[in-house]
Amino acid sequence: MRIIGWIGLFHVAGFVTWMVINIVFQIQNPIAIDQEARLSISVLDYYSQFPGYFGFDHGSKAIILLISSVIPIGIYHLCSGTRSFQMKNLIALICGSAGFIVYALSFILQAAAVSYAIKLYSQAVDETTKQFAALLIEWSMLEGGLSTSIYILANFLIGIWIILHSQALKEVGFSYRFKLFGYIVGGLLNVGYFIAWFFLMQGSQVMHDVTEVIGILFFVWLTILSISFVKGNSLIPKRVEE
Repeated sequence: MRIIGWIGLFHVAGFVTWMVINIVFQIQNPIAIDQEARLSISVLDYYSQFPGYFGFDHGSKAIILLISSVIPIGIYHLCSGTRSFQMKNLIALICGSAGFIVYALSFILQAAAVSYAIKLYSQAVDETTKQFAALLIEWSMLEGGLSTSIYILANFLIGIWIILHSQALKEVGFSYRFKLFGYIVGGLLNVGYFIAWFFLMQGSQVMHDVTEVIGILFFVWLTILSISFVKGNSLIPKRVEE
């Protein structure tokens, strides 16, 4: 299980690294918002100065998520000896791996769409092309048509996975507090993104900051789990046969 632990730590380290990079990048290169222009035009003007940055950001995150899809498989194997939990264990496996893969797909599609829009805008020689690029940015990035909508589905699946496998891990020796923390994180993911979906249907993304905080809680949960796996048998007992 150590390899699963290292993959979990790689997931957390990768996303935290990009968070720090983006914060530093935005401090050093603040975006100038023209109050008289469309936000999408300002975004296109900004990213046109840094070709490839957005695609590299989302592309690398997609790779991390695809690799992370094996984490539920490892936990499924660890908990497969608990016969009374076999169906829930299978559901957790499907939801967890599917959640990471769907999340990765979202990043890939958004990276491709936004990178294409930026390239189109940079090379545009007429206003119609620029307006099309602006609409593409609005739909794929700013309005959540291609990003938030898929994020919601992915996080809902991951939330179910966390809840079910937190319960399963309790059966193989993890603490009750870890199980409870998993319930809290998984529940917040489901509730938070359900509310985000509701507001998205109203054309608003007011839940962004809240879901970011919930995402940090997920990183904490995954870090605790991964460290336990990396440390090995001292923290992870043998599978329990019932």
